Amino acid sequence: MNLHELRLGNIVTDKFKFTQIVEMIGKKEIRTWFPKLMNFGVTTEDDLIGVELNDDWLTKLGLNLRIIDKGDGIKQRFWHTPHFGRHNEHYLELQISNENSLKSDFLWLNWNIGGGNDFVYLPRKLKYVHELQNLFYALSGVELICA
Repeated sequence: MNLHELRLGNIVTDKFKFTQIVEMIGKKEIRTWFPKLMNFGVTTEDDLIGVELNDDWLTKLGLNLRIIDKGDGIKQRFWHTPHFGRHNEHYLELQISNENSLKSDFLWLNWNIGGGNDFVYLPRKLKYVHELQNLFYALSGVELICA
């Protein structure tokens, strides 16, 4: 994994256990926090792996699931981030259409200003928890952390 993709607070795994980045040490090493072990460790970028987005992680990060039944057994799954913005008018929405595949089919930035809902389609598909954390922070200025 490339350290340039990461920020402090990102959730990743070091091949064995989930960890959170707390400090960059030099060019290749980082200090990590292991919540379950309640201690710090040091690892290198070569040992880090992204944590794939799935229902469990989306829930832990505070996203809400909305399922819409379109009939004929077709269900659309929408994950919503917490609202953000000056008047809490913005939120990100990930649609996951296949229950067996939790990769986002598309990602929208939504807002409700003046009573109308608008959105912008974001062409980037998210695969990892740290990608969603970084995008949410870049748009909102607020950390997306485990609830």
